[in-house]
Amino acid sequence: MIPRGNPAAPALLCTLDRGGDGAPLYLVPSAGLTPLSLVRLARAISPRRPVHAFAYAGMEDDAPPHRTLPEMATAYVAELLGGRAQGPYLLGGHCFGGLVALEIALQLEARGEAVACLVVLDAIAPLLADADPGPIGPDRDSRPSAGLEEHVRRALDGIVARTESHYPLLPAEISRRLVRTLRLHVEAGLAYRARRLHAPTHVLRTRECHDAVLAGWAAIAAGGLSRHEVPGDTFSMLQPPHVEAVGRCLGAALQEE
Repeated sequence: MIPRGNPAAPALLCTLDRGGDGAPLYLVPSAGLTPLSLVRLARAISPRRPVHAFAYAGMEDDAPPHRTLPEMATAYVAELLGGRAQGPYLLGGHCFGGLVALEIALQLEARGEAVACLVVLDAIAPLLADADPGPIGPDRDSRPSAGLEEHVRRALDGIVARTESHYPLLPAEISRRLVRTLRLHVEAGLAYRARRLHAPTHVLRTRECHDAVLAGWAAIAAGGLSRHEVPGDTFSMLQPPHVEAVGRCLGAALQEE
């Protein structure tokens, strides 16, 4: 376990793979999932490198969950900088975790820390904080962003449904807590507004991920954007047989930085 910045707080950063050379990669899992969901991906990255992952407060402990993406990222940045980690930082996230990883990168840049790159896997691009909301009127759906927001909500609802389908296998109280946390995170994702990132951004996408929810990354990635198509769907990309190809693609993207 990497040392945490606040000894009184539950550790949120864990190690998935200690092997390999080069700068470590810091990953964020999707909403409702734990770092364990990323273990196969961490071990499939080629060339191999150290990989760590952040956990969500309240998912596996009794800590209160963070209610906004900036709150999540602030806790992660504090733990990252409070340990022995040094930049330039390689950051990444799967699905909803891509939004959290983006906010981590933005907060690090705001502190003057170097971010080598951001890698997002089937992650829905958030709206920009300074995006033109369109004409103000009684019908909010007349805004140009309304269609994208609705598409994002439908995509997130599908992810929630698939994630929740695994929870009935757990004890009822744990299942209820996870569902509450998952839905809180989804609402936090819908409310989040991003800023432009100076570091390069790599988008790894499956064919399942709709162009409409990826297009926004071009506006966010002020430091340059690269797109890579990988096999599987948002969930199966982390499982055999697809995870090996995703790991190779991710490893190649990281070597470019």
